[in-house]
Amino acid sequence: MSETPPKDASSSLPQFWIEVFDRTIRASIDSIGFHEIDDAELAAAVEMILSVAGSQ
Repeated sequence: MSETPPKDASSSLPQFWIEVFDRTIRASIDSIGFHEIDDAELAAAVEMILSVAGSQ
């Protein structure tokens, strides 16, 4: 998970970014961005990670 520093933030880019990265193939498998993290966004992130884990 990464956070965009306030000085680099814009209204079009999400402030928070979660990415699932496969070190074996050295590539991003999936990612999701959020402007804020609340219960709904956290649930979406968990779902994304579980779906990637299930496809491996």
